[in-house]
Amino acid sequence: MLSQSISSSRKTDSHGPVGFWFFNDGLNLAEIDYQLDQFVKQKFSGVVVHPRDGLSIPWQSETWFEVLEYIIGACSHRNLKVWYYDDAPYPSGSAGGRLIQQSPELAGKSLLFVDKVAMPVQGVIRIPFSVTGCLLKVYAAAINSDNDLTDVFKDITHYAGLVGDRWFVQGERTVGYGPMFINDNNHPHWRAFIEHENWVLHWPVNNDQQYRILAVFKTEAGDTRHGKYVDLLNPETTERFIELSYNTTLKRLGASRFKNFAAAFTDEPRLCSPYPWTDTLPDDYYRAYNEDIFQILPHLAIQISDYSYEARYRYRRLLGQLWEERFMKPLAQWCQQNGLPLTGHISPEEDPILQTLGSPGLTRLITHMQWLGYDLVLKPFGSSEQAKLVGPKLISSIAHQKAKPHLVTETMGCCGENLTINEMFKLINWLAVCSYDTFILHGQYMSLDGHRKREAPPSIFFQSPYWNHFHKLSEYISELSQWNSQGKPVRPIAVLYPTAAFEALVPVDNNRATALAVNLAELTGGLTSAALEFDFVADHDLVETNIVGSKGNNYFQIGDAVYETLILPDVSILDDATIKTIEQLRDAKITIFSLTKKIGSINSQRNVDFLSMDKQHVILQLVQLYRSWVSFPSDRRLYVQTRTVNDKNQRMLWNPEDHPIAITIRGGEDITFAVSSTLPFPNVKKNKNSENILNLEPFQLIIITDRTPSANSVDTLMRPADDDVAKWEDLWHFAPQEVNTLLLSHWNLELSDSIHAVQLPARSGVLPWNLAGQTVKMWCEIIIDDIFKDAELWWEKSTFGGPYELSINGKKISPLERAHEHSSYEMHANLNEFIVSGVNRVEVVVGPIQRYEPAMLEPLQLKGWFRVLRLNDKDGGLTADLRPDWYKKLLDDDPTLSRIGPLNKIKSITEPTDWTKLGFPQYSGTISYQNKLHIKNTSNRIFLEADPNQVDAFELFVNGLSAGVCCWSPFRLEISEFVKKGINVIEVRVSNTSINRTEGKAQPSGLNGNLRILISACTEKQDTINIPQVSVRQS
Repeated sequence: MLSQSISSSRKTDSHGPVGFWFFNDGLNLAEIDYQLDQFVKQKFSGVVVHPRDGLSIPWQSETWFEVLEYIIGACSHRNLKVWYYDDAPYPSGSAGGRLIQQSPELAGKSLLFVDKVAMPVQGVIRIPFSVTGCLLKVYAAAINSDNDLTDVFKDITHYAGLVGDRWFVQGERTVGYGPMFINDNNHPHWRAFIEHENWVLHWPVNNDQQYRILAVFKTEAGDTRHGKYVDLLNPETTERFIELSYNTTLKRLGASRFKNFAAAFTDEPRLCSPYPWTDTLPDDYYRAYNEDIFQILPHLAIQISDYSYEARYRYRRLLGQLWEERFMKPLAQWCQQNGLPLTGHISPEEDPILQTLGSPGLTRLITHMQWLGYDLVLKPFGSSEQAKLVGPKLISSIAHQKAKPHLVTETMGCCGENLTINEMFKLINWLAVCSYDTFILHGQYMSLDGHRKREAPPSIFFQSPYWNHFHKLSEYISELSQWNSQGKPVRPIAVLYPTAAFEALVPVDNNRATALAVNLAELTGGLTSAALEFDFVADHDLVETNIVGSKGNNYFQIGDAVYETLILPDVSILDDATIKTIEQLRDAKITIFSLTKKIGSINSQRNVDFLSMDKQHVILQLVQLYRSWVSFPSDRRLYVQTRTVNDKNQRMLWNPEDHPIAITIRGGEDITFAVSSTLPFPNVKKNKNSENILNLEPFQLIIITDRTPSANSVDTLMRPADDDVAKWEDLWHFAPQEVNTLLLSHWNLELSDSIHAVQLPARSGVLPWNLAGQTVKMWCEIIIDDIFKDAELWWEKSTFGGPYELSINGKKISPLERAHEHSSYEMHANLNEFIVSGVNRVEVVVGPIQRYEPAMLEPLQLKGWFRVLRLNDKDGGLTADLRPDWYKKLLDDDPTLSRIGPLNKIKSITEPTDWTKLGFPQYSGTISYQNKLHIKNTSNRIFLEADPNQVDAFELFVNGLSAGVCCWSPFRLEISEFVKKGINVIEVRVSNTSINRTEGKAQPSGLNGNLRILISACTEKQDTINIPQVSVRQS
């Protein structure tokens, strides 16, 4: 197969994560080199070059291509793979907005239904429609007093038309018309004309009956930054998109450079309306169903009869087929012909109802990608029964059935700047147990200047304090990806994914559709939690199944996947072909569990009865059938993936909960684990039956690679150390590694007649925005107890809306440019000569304002060696206010004032704690916690472990040497080889996220409590570096 040859010829040297690299500012080659080095340093395998909002260089301009050429060469030099992103920015299909600019007729179209109830007045029903668009049809049907239909809808479009409804009075004219009569002013006259027209229904009715009127308009659809989106149901759109994006890039770069792309990423193509339309749809519908689509339009918006279900099913299914034939197939064929694997994802993909509206036919569409993809946005990762379970499993199932070589996920978008590596670790585990082997991390922002930082954060990049530790997660991702790229999944259970039911129900019968979606999610959660491995099977794939086997030992095969059992969710309607297939499977003695009693046909009168069970009963029976190899408490959850590698089963096990779980691996034979620096050895013991009991810690993932004996044995049981073994001294020393930050967010804006209180940043529409051309003054005040060292004021290049002049206490300050501290464009000024003890006033004059935005977009940042003693109106547990009463009164009178005081470099605390309570509420960076550990006995292996509530990454130093980096739970490191008898200096350098600095939120940060001292009775020190497999057996 071509996809296999592509896979082998483009195999990457590393399984590490791929960066979603946001080109969202100017393009500077030195900056590009710096950022590429950052990718290499943190062990990324490649980058997707993603044009993004804020890009100041025209996409596909000559400058763009010159930079792209440079990136291809620079990545090759660094052994990084480059991925082609096919639009600017997203969704794919519009070619950066150029397609509609050049071909406005290819804009996407939508049906808009206007539903009204009316009675005739003086024998006429007259309804004006305030809709921008083309009227297609108007229908009318009589209704009773309960608003129920008493007659069929009939077409009354011929009673509708355009009528002017708004006059413009030009005034009295005294001049003539045309240049010959310009001086003719002897004929004064008035002029007025209609400047606006509306569609109006004017229908004579010879009765007093009440009617339901349904008007159908064709409007332009689109919700993108380009104002409109393209018509993906029109084949000409695809031709133009391929030409403008793919062919233009190929021609400009040349085939030799173009082949350097590892893959093409197409991002979120969608149908941007609840009722998509294309001008050929009437003919398409007639060819497909031998029926006039205008006869069935009312059924799409109203439940008129049982036929309404079939009408909606036909409409949605045809949309999917047209989208597949006219967009996805040609795009995939172009990529295949040019040796470029196509990947990305189609949106929406998580919720079955939104799928039906925005991506009908998703389960067919995505099969045309060589590498299937899914986008996991937001933080839910399966921690509750319905949290982000359906989407990842659905795409993984299709990849299994179609034997796709890679399964790609874009992940972590819209999780916020407070996303920690610990939370990323959980997200990665959830996706890994779903078989994903290529992780694209959303995103790496070239710049955080201005509004860019708010465009679907976080930026998982050099701007984040934890970045220097990120290689740890990259190594972990690489190991999971490598394992997932071997063999094939083992999933004997199939769950019907009833696309036909959603197509028939949505959006009119949304209550039933929602109940079905919830049932599907709960079933998914229950099966997954019970360590039962399954695939979704879309109904259109089920009808193509092959029944294999004989003598009552039958299976059914869909593509490359073979299943023993079928589960039917609580679905009440399906298409006739699917129902017939289910009956054939039942006749062939395939095991079927049903959560529904009866299924009716969408397109016939038949009904099929089933012996229904509740979800829990089904799960219990499946556990008996398929989970004999493991047991664990029924009230706990265990997520499992089994893969066949070299004819042997290997298993990935993940505890998705925040407390430990004990699981029993049945059978007395020994088991082998994959162990490395990022996959630690699990806690294992034997029970009286010689079975292995694994104690998985919160969110721990392990891989069992074999069940054969091995000579190596490791005991990992640990217990707290007594004081006669090791003991901490009473005080910890607390030392920030860089200057503190205070955001100056509360300002006063002086306009000509008023003063406005302004809090920055703010969403659009909150502040006075329409100040273009004006010059304004803004000021704020802070209280400084005593002068501190290295005082600086920082701001971004986009902070001010025009030319500006800054002053402190009436003295003008001059800015300098600084790069690579947090973003590539930051300005700063030294304040040591300007600040005074007491109240300090920061003032800025901006103008003339050059854009339709506020005078100031961002808070300014005050930096230096200080502690925040009071943050606005809340002390938040900060240092107590010991100043005189007049000082306190000043604070009380103005709750927006912050107060700061000097900081000694080393501060003693009795126990490590959240640094936002120690005067660092808006500090994003690294802080050192240091203590001395007295060790009396080194005969045991010694570990240090942070509190279970620890979230921030840290590096641990013992006697000046790094003992390792901890980025996720359990935050534990072995220090045996670094300690000695007597006094040992322990330093923990903790790095938080950037949200404290970027948003001013006092996100709890630092080291939470004393490190626990743990010891293991085993004196043999486990080498966890570069050991591919370690076995455990009974001593």
